[in-house]
Amino acid sequence: MDILNLDYETFSATDLTKVGSDVYSRDPSTECLMAAPILNGVEQTQWIPAEGQDIPKWFSEALVDPEVQKWAWNAPFEMNITENCLGIPVDVSQWRCTMALAQMCSYPGSLDKAGPAVGLPADKVKLDTGRKLMRKFSMLKKSRRKATMGQMIRTHWYEALDDWEGYLEYNRGDTRAEYEIKKRVDPYGPPQFEWDLWELDQIINRRGIPINLDMVRNAVDLYDQSYAIGFREMQQITGLANPMSPKQLLPWIQTQGYPFDDLKKGHVRQCRSYFDKKPDHWDEDQWHEFCWNHDLRDALDYRLELSRTSITKFHALQRATVPEGNGQFGSLRYTLQFAGAQRTARWAGRIFQPQNLPRPEKQFEKKIEIHAANIATLDRESIELIYPNTFDVLASTIRPAAQAPDGMLFIDADLNAIENRVLGWLARCKKILRVFEQGRDPYVDFATYLYHQPYDTLFAEYKGGNSAKRTIAKPGVLGCGYMLGPGQTYEDDKTGEIEATGLLGYAWGMGVKHFTLKESKLSVDTFRREFKEVKDYWYGVERAMKRCIKTGIDQQFDQVMFSMKGPYLRIRLPSGRHLHYKSPKIEQKRAPWGDMKDTITYMGLNDRKQWFRQQTHPGKITENIDQAISRDLLAHGMMLAHRRHQMDIRLHVHDQIVALTDEAKADRDLALLIECMEEQPKWASDLPLGSAGFTTKVFKKD
Repeated sequence: MDILNLDYETFSATDLTKVGSDVYSRDPSTECLMAAPILNGVEQTQWIPAEGQDIPKWFSEALVDPEVQKWAWNAPFEMNITENCLGIPVDVSQWRCTMALAQMCSYPGSLDKAGPAVGLPADKVKLDTGRKLMRKFSMLKKSRRKATMGQMIRTHWYEALDDWEGYLEYNRGDTRAEYEIKKRVDPYGPPQFEWDLWELDQIINRRGIPINLDMVRNAVDLYDQSYAIGFREMQQITGLANPMSPKQLLPWIQTQGYPFDDLKKGHVRQCRSYFDKKPDHWDEDQWHEFCWNHDLRDALDYRLELSRTSITKFHALQRATVPEGNGQFGSLRYTLQFAGAQRTARWAGRIFQPQNLPRPEKQFEKKIEIHAANIATLDRESIELIYPNTFDVLASTIRPAAQAPDGMLFIDADLNAIENRVLGWLARCKKILRVFEQGRDPYVDFATYLYHQPYDTLFAEYKGGNSAKRTIAKPGVLGCGYMLGPGQTYEDDKTGEIEATGLLGYAWGMGVKHFTLKESKLSVDTFRREFKEVKDYWYGVERAMKRCIKTGIDQQFDQVMFSMKGPYLRIRLPSGRHLHYKSPKIEQKRAPWGDMKDTITYMGLNDRKQWFRQQTHPGKITENIDQAISRDLLAHGMMLAHRRHQMDIRLHVHDQIVALTDEAKADRDLALLIECMEEQPKWASDLPLGSAGFTTKVFKKD
């Protein structure tokens, strides 16, 4: 098969980072400026439509030839430009994504970072002049000319010939860099079934999520009106022109008794809490005097409200959704990033970010459809009569903006406690597996060890409406399996928020804010005492990984295989794909308890998206393996639903699949979806799987 590597540079009056490639490529202002194709490693003549050149015949034929495999960095962008700008049909099966290939080998998802990480020489990496040239030729900018001062204008190629030549070279350089990365990474690429999954991912992304645009537009109006009112109230309280400007607001509130030197969210929230509870370091007189300052209290309330960013997802939905039919509904495409999560190759979210949506407040959860309908149809005055806080209900109804069109329903199913099941299966822990073989609730079961009460008693308590003990048990089930310690609290330097590490931070992160350090210690001690096989598994995988690095000899450890290939340590999963650790070493590092110990290090991305040497530990290795296998199980069920029943899958999130179907077939299709998700693959025939689901008009938390 012939291989075509390509890269486009485009112009548009729209902002790609705000609207996504689907809306961007469909905008009437968007045009292809140039393309730099390489066929079978031989650089061809650059096509420059901006200069009036017709598309070369060989290139137009290659774009539709099934015998030519098309490769691009972030291929969905090139696919959208090909189809929506050039008018050339796209067959997903003919395309491949070099970025996905690189990410499956644990490299960065940006071309400029991936090149050096892969080891490209300086003359073959992405040119660093591109951003400046892109801003010049591919985007609108404010004019500085006297006749057009302040207007948004574009720069044409003939207005800056030297820079244009640089942009053409940048375009050619991108294709060369992408080609060189592919050549180096390809030998370590995934098995064919992963590319089959990538094709399904593209089909799902191209279908898109149905969005109620009427609701989105009204939500944006409600937010904008409420924000404007709050802003004016802050102006009246403070006398400031822009009370949301930190430079203006901070000096004013400090004169009112605000005790901090910044406006970090955590500090603002902490100061506001002083109105409700006396700080330990204040005396009664100081506190009472402080509490009389209603202007400061109200200003802090408005600051916290107007700084909320989650609600602006409605604005993102409005920008990135393509209207369909009469405009009431639209399609939001490309919200799922294949292999976006480092190492495990789980999906990451884009635009709507379904993996990272705010959880509705408890007061709204049970009747979320009604609240969503109110947001879709009512004006601000009506909303304020029903709800004490407009922003609270807006934040809670972002998820149900995704709605099934008339005559359709979502079928929504998830794999029950999948990571806990996989952990029990990997560690051959009978206590964990027994929970699922007997159909028990894993969180209630763990509560029996924490509270020393019978399962039936605790389960009856939970079903009776008291879920307190189950809620406290849940973080331990989900987090202790990855070697988390109890943790400790600290102040985040960026936000001023009081955060926590270990299991305590894990619990707070999943919304269990009342989880205490005492409960965290109890959960850790209980888990390690009761599930000794999991502890043995942690250190078993670490020993096997270290032996492999030291000797270069393959090491089998239960269901996984460690091997050295090229610059990687690879972990072969039961499914047949690999996890990759670049340039592994064993180095002496100081452990949290102070001793020096042999530690596995490798090259990878840190939390700041920087490529550097980092270290790992037995629990983290276990987590990578567990989450990767859990991802493979979801993918297996998704592929069965697609191939066996041609289900119209629109969305999936970690352990959850959401498909669209006719109302008349919804119950039947839900049962078929659950059947597909519970069917074990051959490589995990003894792993007990369970799934449950529901039908719904709106996307919501069960």
